[in-house]
Amino acid sequence: GDSSMSILKVDSIQNTGGTTALTIDNSGSVLDKRPLFHAKQSSAQSVTNAAYNQMQIDTAVHDTHNFVDTGNNRINFTADTAGIYQVNIGTKWSDINASRVGMWVRRAGAQNTGTYIAWFEQPGASGSYLYTNYTFIHNFTATDFLAVDFYQNSGGSISTYVAGQDFGQFISGYRIG
Repeated sequence: GDSSMSILKVDSIQNTGGTTALTIDNSGSVLDKRPLFHAKQSSAQSVTNAAYNQMQIDTAVHDTHNFVDTGNNRINFTADTAGIYQVNIGTKWSDINASRVGMWVRRAGAQNTGTYIAWFEQPGASGSYLYTNYTFIHNFTATDFLAVDFYQNSGGSISTYVAGQDFGQFISGYRIG
């Protein structure tokens, strides 16, 4: 054998306090304990015309660090979870006729005042379902939260479309740095 090669055989790597940071399963795959969240909307939300409406989230599908705040319809970040995240947001609208459908992504503040970190718009939806999905990377601090404000100008209220899927109306993300 090659005397310059070392083999370390472990099932997990822990910090000095005993908390496991990594596990290695029987196939040799390394499974880290990366913070992640996935929240969804379980029932349709009526979104009024030409006004900001915060996306309602009522179910935590995955929530490793108590991110999901269904009472305030947002994802909260703490000192333990602050960092750089890949975030995914998806919406599905039912039978929409609007020239403008948008999502404004907030990390702090209140609707229409701040602090927005991303804006996504889909122009010209006409008489059909509209499904939008956006992915971005952002550095969240310990006091930040993640909320989505909807906007549409169909002339009347429209509804989101939910049929029990985990990816109809959702917010998900995981820490990458």
